[in-house]
Amino acid sequence: MQKFAIFGIFAIGFNILSPFLHLPSFNFAGMSSIASFGAKIIFQRIAWWLYSSIDQILIGRILSTADLGIYFLALHLSSIPRDKIAGIINEVAYPAFSRLQADGQEIKSYLAKGLSLISLVFFPVFFGMSVVAAEAVPLILGETWRPAIIPMMLIPLTMPFRMLTTPI
Repeated sequence: MQKFAIFGIFAIGFNILSPFLHLPSFNFAGMSSIASFGAKIIFQRIAWWLYSSIDQILIGRILSTADLGIYFLALHLSSIPRDKIAGIINEVAYPAFSRLQADGQEIKSYLAKGLSLISLVFFPVFFGMSVVAAEAVPLILGETWRPAIIPMMLIPLTMPFRMLTTPI
């Protein structure tokens, strides 16, 4: 606190001995490109939020609270493989695609290969989750969660398509 007071006294003294008044000047000439980019990012984030949440919003309005809880459980369990792998895919894909950004044909080729690999791995994983849901839900979660069997059979069928949006 003592140093703060000393520096405050010095600042006041310097301003008395050598007054220097400057008003800030604002120049917005270069801001249009930054504002345009920011607006595109905001629009993209809002669109992504709507895309990823519209099912929950609609189900919350149509079904009961208990049904919504069952849906959330099924959605969460079905999303685990996607959530664990999507971050890794993004960490690898973004730098790789940024190096190739000048060559559109090569990006298309690598994107097609990446989507094929994702399809090869994740269609069987999610279809397998769907197939074993009737046995796995009561075994792992207990008999109380038996109403979650049908959502656990249906939701994983949509997850491979959501996985394909990861590199895009």
